[in-house]
Amino acid sequence: CPMLLEPAILHQVSEAGMLDRAEAYHALDCIECGVCSYVCPSRRDLVQAIKLAKAQILEKRRQAAERRESR
Repeated sequence: CPMLLEPAILHQVSEAGMLDRAEAYHALDCIECGVCSYVCPSRRDLVQAIKLAKAQILEKRRQAAERRESR
């Protein structure tokens, strides 16, 4: 089943700080090409929000791994 990204949803959950949902909606699979922002009629900065969510998800994973290693 091919995976489809939903930039508008990713933007919403990212802005709300809902990292688990952003991850569930495959934020990490976004390649930040900018096509979604180019076609967004409201000119929302979708890529920036997704990029921020990706960084926060990866940081959260890194911190969890460090906690596991320190035990």
